[in-house]
Amino acid sequence: PSIFLGAAALHPIELIAGYSVFANLGPRVVPNAILRVEDKNGKNIWPQQATAPIPVLDPATAFTMNQALVGVVRYGTGATAIYRAGFDIPAGGKTGTTSDYHDVWFIGFTRDLVAGVWMGMDNPVPIMKNAQGAKLAAPAWKEMMSEIYQRRRNPGDWTAATDSVAVEVDKTNGLRATPF
Repeated sequence: PSIFLGAAALHPIELIAGYSVFANLGPRVVPNAILRVEDKNGKNIWPQQATAPIPVLDPATAFTMNQALVGVVRYGTGATAIYRAGFDIPAGGKTGTTSDYHDVWFIGFTRDLVAGVWMGMDNPVPIMKNAQGAKLAAPAWKEMMSEIYQRRRNPGDWTAATDSVAVEVDKTNGLRATPF
């Protein structure tokens, strides 16, 4: 149960692949770090063959999780470093900090890109006093994505799955709100 809090040891590429499900509203893709390799004359000597997306989650569930992660960027732990810092392209993501401040993370996504930032040491020592993903990794992600989107079009926002239903929740008890 504690895996979603970061208790399991994962590589950044594994988290990026996992978050692709939320960015794509259901299908998981295999991350590609290198798209091609060219020789000094510009000839492509190693093309990356893209793999087909693998459906792993129904679109309505993926959209619900997507919107929760968009909330992290708009109103949660990532808001100051990303949204309030001027990154206005629709995005979602999650900050993370390991015990004893040994590692900090931010895995974030837009409709067309998923990227992660990890900061830590090769041997488990604290990065700094009170190191946090929101203070270190999320600002780095924002800067990288801002640079990327200076050369790319804004991919826009996500559209809810056709079988998604929005309901109001009573914050006092967590149940569906009633007129009372």
